[in-house]
Amino acid sequence: MISPSFSCYSGALMMAFHIQGISDVEIDLFMRAMMFSGQLLTWPKPWHDILASLQSTGSTGNKAKLILAPVMAACGLKLSTIPGFTGTGKTMGDVCALLAEVGCCVVEQPVEMAPAERIIRDMAELVSVGNNNAFKEACMVARVGAMRLTTILMDIPYGPGESIKTKSAAIDMAKTMAELSKIMSVKCNVVVTNVDHPVGQNIGHAVEIVEAIKCLHGNAPDDLHTVVCKLGKHLKCGDVNEK
Repeated sequence: MISPSFSCYSGALMMAFHIQGISDVEIDLFMRAMMFSGQLLTWPKPWHDILASLQSTGSTGNKAKLILAPVMAACGLKLSTIPGFTGTGKTMGDVCALLAEVGCCVVEQPVEMAPAERIIRDMAELVSVGNNNAFKEACMVARVGAMRLTTILMDIPYGPGESIKTKSAAIDMAKTMAELSKIMSVKCNVVVTNVDHPVGQNIGHAVEIVEAIKCLHGNAPDDLHTVVCKLGKHLKCGDVNEK
């Protein structure tokens, strides 16, 4: 439970960063504080060369990671994708158990991992500055830094219905993400994806899961198939070794 006084101060900080901007030094300290606010994830040694993750700023109807996770597991990788959503309530032990059993998971951020990042992200949404690129970049890099994986792929979708509207803005964000990742000693690749319409044919949690299952049976819409293949190619052609 976050105290009312903490909420007021953190909300004011988010608004100040949004209005006044945030310097390179401030964003470096901001990321480090979030990243080291909890445990850095540790993994079994035999997995070190086959661990990978896909992170995304999110896009309408894009259920690609639900399809990509089992596909990459079938290719010999262990794909752990930890997006910024809530509801699964998994611990680090749960994540390791899932990876050991099925080779992939799409879960909520474990409670032990970067708890300050979760608070900052939620507070930014609460005070309506969640679309601030500096917050998105800092939170995303802090989260992936705490994951301690071999290869991380960051996807930045752009289009009229997304928070990033143009290709040039997406490329600028990708460059910033790459620079921030280097500062935090996080090895990652960053790609931009044109999403000028919702990916696939369905929007909504339940129907998107149904569509993802259909895609795994070979019935993928062309646009969704293209996105999954593009992201999968970058993961397989990265620094992860098939085992």
